[in-house]
Amino acid sequence: MCTVLLLTVQMSLFTSCNDDLAADSYYTFTGEMMSDFLKNREDFSLFKRIVERAGEMDFLSSRGSRTFYPAVNSGVESFLKERGYASVEDLPVELCDTLVKACLVDNSIKYTYNFSETEQINNELDLPLIIVTNGDTVDANGMNGVVHPVDRVLIPNTSLGSSLLDDNHDEFTIYYEALSRTGLLD
Repeated sequence: MCTVLLLTVQMSLFTSCNDDLAADSYYTFTGEMMSDFLKNREDFSLFKRIVERAGEMDFLSSRGSRTFYPAVNSGVESFLKERGYASVEDLPVELCDTLVKACLVDNSIKYTYNFSETEQINNELDLPLIIVTNGDTVDANGMNGVVHPVDRVLIPNTSLGSSLLDDNHDEFTIYYEALSRTGLLD
C-alpha cells in the first residue's frame, strides 16, 4: 500500500508538461490591428492623434472582439471647427478618451455584411450607438471588416429626454404639448 502511494505521489511530482508542438500547429496573426489601421492610413492621422492623447493606442493594439468606428480627417476637422478648437492638441485629454470610447464597441464584432439599414448597439460608454447605412456598406477599397470609417466624429449624447424635447420642441410640437400638459415632461 505504501509503495503504491509513494509511486502515485512520485509520478505527480516528477512529470512535466510538454509544450513542444508541431510547426504546423503554430498560428501567427498577419492582419492589421486597429492601431495599425490608424497608423497605416494618412486619412486617419487626426483620429490617430486623438487615440494617442487618450492613451488607448495600446488597447487598440491588443487582440479582442471589438468593432471600431473612427472618423476620417475631414470629420475630425469639422468637429474641431464646430467646437472652436484649433487642433487636436487643444482637446482636453478627457474629451479624447470619451471620443475614442464613443466609437468603440467591445465584445462585439460587426462585419459590414452583417449590417442592417438601422441598428443599435452599445459603445464603451454603455450608451446606444445607432448605425444607419444606405445599404452600400463596403467602401471604395472593398474593405469589409471590424474597422468602419465614418465621416464625422461620433459624439455621445448624455442629455435626458426631457431636455432634448425642451431644446427641440418645435420639431415635436404635439408630443411636447402632450407631455407638458400631463406633467410628464418634468
